[in-house]
Amino acid sequence: MLKNNEQSNQTLPHSLSLNNRESLNLSGVLEVISATENTINIKSSYGHITINGTKLKIKNLNEAEKELQIQGMVTEIKYNNGKKRFLEKCFK
Repeated sequence: MLKNNEQSNQTLPHSLSLNNRESLNLSGVLEVISATENTINIKSSYGHITINGTKLKIKNLNEAEKELQIQGMVTEIKYNNGKKRFLEKCFK
């Protein structure tokens, strides 16, 4: 993306709400990069987010409102800066 778009993306509100580790609601979602039953990778207005768990599924994606709903057992939510470490690149 262009730098101007990146700057405007950070002005989008971003929130995360996890209920009983089984229902996750996110706002400020720009793109779902990948989704499996165990991992969902998201690009948000505040960086990349990796969600790990079991039986994860996307319940609802509202692109106009930039909102995402996920169901399943969430075990980890990790914010990434989008850069992979050297060894991660080698063993992908």
